[in-house]
Amino acid sequence: MRRWLIPLLLVISSASAQALDNSSEPDRASSFEGLRRELWPLAQAQGITRATFDLAFRGLTPDPRVIAITKRQPEFGKPIGAYVDSIASSARIAAGKQKAAQWADTFTRVETTYGVDRFILLGLWGIETSYGEDKDRWDVIRSVATLVHAE
Repeated sequence: MRRWLIPLLLVISSASAQALDNSSEPDRASSFEGLRRELWPLAQAQGITRATFDLAFRGLTPDPRVIAITKRQPEFGKPIGAYVDSIASSARIAAGKQKAAQWADTFTRVETTYGVDRFILLGLWGIETSYGEDKDRWDVIRSVATLVHAE
């Protein structure tokens, strides 16, 4: 796992709650490039190097599929019990336990450094990618940045 990925995702995610609250300020460009410029100081404050930041954002553009998929979230189309039953299979639970053990040291560092509970990350990882089984479908940096930009 790339060491910079989690901090960068946290920076992007927190941007909507922090710097982007000032959407009426002239510095808040409506472009995706404006978002990238806003995120750099937050990333830098988290210890992400300029080279890593630039590499993560090189050629990055909003992903229209991300916005489209938010309009048809499966959890909104069925009763909550049916939705939970469909995502909490025995196989997914077993995979989650295995990944929790496999990545225990990384989860401990994330919890200590960023205060994000391992089980929240583990749950999101399982729901969104089946613990990495759904490979290369979405660029996580592009997807999260698109969601922040769309707010």
